[in-house]
Amino acid sequence: MAELTMETLAGRVARLERDNGRWRRGAVVALLVLMSAGLLGQAPLVPGAAKALDAERFNLRDAAGHLRGSLGVTSDGTASLVLYHAAGAQQAGLGVLPDGTASIFLGSPAGRTVAELTLYRDGTPSLVVRDRAGKTRLLLGASTDGQPFLYLLDATGANTWKAP
Repeated sequence: MAELTMETLAGRVARLERDNGRWRRGAVVALLVLMSAGLLGQAPLVPGAAKALDAERFNLRDAAGHLRGSLGVTSDGTASLVLYHAAGAQQAGLGVLPDGTASIFLGSPAGRTVAELTLYRDGTPSLVVRDRAGKTRLLLGASTDGQPFLYLLDATGANTWKAP
């Protein structure tokens, strides 16, 4: 009978130790979850800084809440950074298309692109300059064989001078 009692007590102690270990692990996990939640809820390092984070875009806003910049990926896969002036028109930006073509643009206060520097995926560069009406007036670049070109266009788009 003494052996049976010792075996019973040993079994009970083993079960208690297992249960105690589970409770300890559970308490550690709960503590880690609470600490993580506390750290995630901390105040920003720069107090007062406005932040906007969208699913596929970072937005930069001024103190009045107006959109002044956007960094993101468009629905066609173009990665872009666009900067806006205070009235909301696109003033400058850069982008990289899915095919590897990269472009930088400068816009007028009306939001029209007036200068655009592009490097195409095959390595050929071009510079396009437009007038206030949005008409292309200058084309400068290099062809795929490396030969430079320059075209000056009138308001109708007709070539007025070219080189070579």
